Formats: sequence, structure tokens, C-alpha cells
Amino acid sequence: MVSTCIFEFIRQNVNQDAVDVIYSDEWGGYRMLKRYMPHRMIHHRITFVDGPIHTNTIESFWSLLERGIVGVFHHISIKHLDRYLAEFSWRFDNRKAEDILDAIMCNVERKHSGYAELIA
Repeated sequence: MVSTCIFEFIRQNVNQDAVDVIYSDEWGGYRMLKRYMPHRMIHHRITFVDGPIHTNTIESFWSLLERGIVGVFHHISIKHLDRYLAEFSWRFDNRKAEDILDAIMCNVERKHSGYAELIA
């Protein structure tokens, strides 16, 4: 059941034209991916890197998210999980930006949700 849900999520959200291959660890739930697109697995019991195959990037993202939750927010709500993930996706994508303040200021003029909308 879980693997079917993951497969459906990936099928609906990953553009096959934009992604050449999906890399994952050896968890059995990912095995269905080969029906949808090229899929390569790293077997952590054997090695953590096999040429281009590794999960270091996603593990780095999860580490950043976890440190943010524990160190900044202390608690997150399921209701706003998409917002937390969007923020940390932005942070991760811009982690090497030379002028992070400029990158932040580019987003200041966008429409933001008000407090009343957030707690509704």
C-alpha cells in the first residue's frame, strides 16, 4: 500500500521529460519506479556511492529540514507542512548563493499570506 502511494505521488509530480533517472536507496517500495522511468538503486549494505548513484543530496536536504525544525521552529503542524517544506526547499536550493540577501529580497515583493489566512 505504501509503495503504491509513493509510486502514484512520483508519477503525478515528476515530469518524465525533465528527469533522466531516479536514484534511490534499496527500500522495496521504490522497486515499482522502474515501470515508470529509469531507476537506479544504491545498496547501502554494500556501499554509499556507486559512480553517479547515491542518496547524499536528499539526505543533506532532510538534515537541513530536521535542524530547522529542531533548532528554529521546535514544532511544525501538518496543516502547514507544505509551507515548511517549500521554505526549506528554497533554503536548500539557495544554500550556495553568494548574495543570499539579494536572493531573499527578490521574494519580498511577492504576495504573502496574512496571519488570519494562516490560522483559518
